[in-house]
Amino acid sequence: MCGPSAIRYSIAGIGLTVMLTGCGGPATYPVGGTVTLDGKPLPQASISFISEAEDGPSGFGTTNDQGQYTIEPDDDVDGLPVGKYKVRIWTGRESNPDDDPPQAAIPETVPMKYNTATTLTAEVKAEPNAIPFVLDSKGQIYVPREPRREREANK
Repeated sequence: MCGPSAIRYSIAGIGLTVMLTGCGGPATYPVGGTVTLDGKPLPQASISFISEAEDGPSGFGTTNDQGQYTIEPDDDVDGLPVGKYKVRIWTGRESNPDDDPPQAAIPETVPMKYNTATTLTAEVKAEPNAIPFVLDSKGQIYVPREPRREREANK
């Protein structure tokens, strides 16, 4: 028969087990660094880390005025799990007339080799990760096509 003290010890044991094992996800580690373009900090750039593992996690960040970024994962955890990641960095944004207020397009300044056709990779290790990206402006820059309704309006 289970008395009240046995139930209390069982609940305490379950709580301790949950605390020690976490929520079941892999351990994560902070990821951040600096992005430069032609030797200068790249402000207001978007940066994404996409896991090379099937169904692996991804994370996203934005650089500040000094080109510094911190990756925020998709889930409510700090950092990313250990592993290899494909990295994309971009500054452009398509216009969105449906936003309130409407958002104007921002032209891309980063070559395609760092975003749509990225060659960038990073490895997250089991430690705080400071990963710099030193970019150059040589190469083709992605220019999105005008949306159909804008092309037709400009005829």
